Amino acid sequence: MGAIGLDGVTKRFPDGTVAVRHLDLSVADGELLALVGPSGCGKSTILRMVAGLERTTEGTITIDGRVADALGPGERGGRKQIDRRLREAAALARAS
Repeated sequence: MGAIGLDGVTKRFPDGTVAVRHLDLSVADGELLALVGPSGCGKSTILRMVAGLERTTEGTITIDGRVADALGPGERGGRKQIDRRLREAAALARAS
């Protein structure tokens, strides 16, 4: 997939709810990242922004050094990997 960077990323929904506030994160190419937290803390919103399914309100997301806003979901290269991980996690949650 390549390196992913989030620099000051915020997601505010139209009703004023802030799902993610000023997130700085870097994930190296080939590195595995697990987002863990309680329901409603912004995990899925972060993944959706990286995948291009949600737009950031503030900040920048980069993929392989390219600003992700200029890339459509299909151009980001990792959407299938991100989606697969979400489905695997959902299946594991039901199995336990």
